[in-house]
Amino acid sequence: TTLNDVDWVVACLDANGDYDTTFNHTGILVLALTTGNDFAYDVEIQTDNKIVIAGVSGIAGFSTTKGTLVRLNPNGSLDSTFGVNGVFVSQPAVATYSQTFKSLVVLPNGSMVAGGWSKQSSSDRLFLAGFDSFGNVDSSFGTNGIVTNSGVEKVYSMAHANGFIYAAGVSVTEGTISCYSTSGLISAGFGSSGTARYTQNGLNAFYGVLVQPDGKIVVAGTTGSAAFTRDLLTVRYLSNGTIDNAFGVSGSWVLSLSGGFEDLNAVAMQADGKI
Repeated sequence: TTLNDVDWVVACLDANGDYDTTFNHTGILVLALTTGNDFAYDVEIQTDNKIVIAGVSGIAGFSTTKGTLVRLNPNGSLDSTFGVNGVFVSQPAVATYSQTFKSLVVLPNGSMVAGGWSKQSSSDRLFLAGFDSFGNVDSSFGTNGIVTNSGVEKVYSMAHANGFIYAAGVSVTEGTISCYSTSGLISAGFGSSGTARYTQNGLNAFYGVLVQPDGKIVVAGTTGSAAFTRDLLTVRYLSNGTIDNAFGVSGSWVLSLSGGFEDLNAVAMQADGKI
């Protein structure tokens, strides 16, 4: 691995925090997908314990990337029944365009949706791609397997609950949470035309999302008024995409620890309901 040749690394640990040597004999797997920069961003474990990983594989350094999925067997070997020898690599319509898979959800029927963004020239936009359980593009999802939204720039995290996919991200200075059906249709009744936007404090982004058992949606990220001064942010929405004013202060919780650049990249709920 060098500056312009970065590989995926997958590690498996046992309950004691030691490497699980039943996974690739050593507990670690290095995947050199290309001779460029490859990054893994999200992982899901299927009910059969197969491991699906979403990320990018790079071409010519950082200039062009392709959304990439890999599925592994529980022992760390590539699952040959998925994609091509265990790997799916997106093919943007124009060679100079880029696609990034930043998040992944596996649906109860085994199909999956990858989310992130596509870059066309200098413009980013929300990008979702649907796949069947074998890593083939699901043409019934969105339009020929793809959903884009020019009103949202990037998706950083997704959650599936109650028949909907919630995609958290950013649009310029707004934290965004968009709601889609599992077939890729935007839920127009959620927020404003399918997207709820957080606009307080000038600069905002959502990096993590969870859906509570009662259907309320919690997002975590960053907020601030200056480029290099950001605070930790958590916001809760009702199931229709309106702010839940019963949470924190008028629906949000903000904390500054150091006065510098701070963000929350994930959010989870404990068994006792604490976040």
